[in-house]
Amino acid sequence: MTSHSTGKRGEELATLFLRAKGYAIVARNWRAVTGEIDIIARRGERLCFIEVKTRRHIEDARDAITARQRRRIEHTAQAFVQTRPDLADLDMRFDAIFVSGVRTHHLQNAWWMGE
Repeated sequence: MTSHSTGKRGEELATLFLRAKGYAIVARNWRAVTGEIDIIARRGERLCFIEVKTRRHIEDARDAITARQRRRIEHTAQAFVQTRPDLADLDMRFDAIFVSGVRTHHLQNAWWMGE
């Protein structure tokens, strides 16, 4: 399996996981000039920007989101909200979902804006 297909499979599992937890998927693989966000989901009054990392071992996935990648995701989240003023008043949160095989770990508040 290629790394691209492995990543897509991980995103599919993450999407199913989020839906089962009551999240509404707003967008997947949303792109702007600043970058891409794997999953944008809403739950109540919170809008979550989620990076999905799929690795052979969960522990390896946790180290895979760099500071540079976090900044890109933050800038892309701001660009997304500008295109969706109907969502602008929601609280924003940055999460990560780590996938290994069929195991899924959802880390809420994986980082804070500007951290």
